[in-house]
Amino acid sequence: MASDAAMEKMQLRQSYQNMWHTDLLGSIKKDTPYCCFAVFW
Repeated sequence: MASDAAMEKMQLRQSYQNMWHTDLLGSIKKDTPYCCFAVFW
């Protein structure tokens, strides 16, 4: 059986929203140097 602490963590995680600040294609325009660094690293 799951402990009370584990149940609380599970309930807390259910309230998380999967919101991104920038969409995938927009991230290239938003931070071009970092994207280039990530590609060539």
